[in-house]
Amino acid sequence: MTSPVTSTKKEEETELRLERLRKTALDQQRKGQRVQALNTAAAGLQLAPEDPVLRSVVDRLLSQAQSSAQRANTRA
Repeated sequence: MTSPVTSTKKEEETELRLERLRKTALDQQRKGQRVQALNTAAAGLQLAPEDPVLRSVVDRLLSQAQSSAQRANTRA
């Protein structure tokens, strides 16, 4: 059985890691580094599948990819 102190420390470490992953994913997205942003968001979602910031990054990337595909189909 883990002690409450150990559990709290693990939660704090996870939250710190999530904060770094959120910031990195958002920075990568702003820089147009879509693949890297998606990989970073996916890593964060493995820790916290319902994280709203990381889900938003993935949703925006999906929307951008769909728009890009539609534009390519229109031009073809």
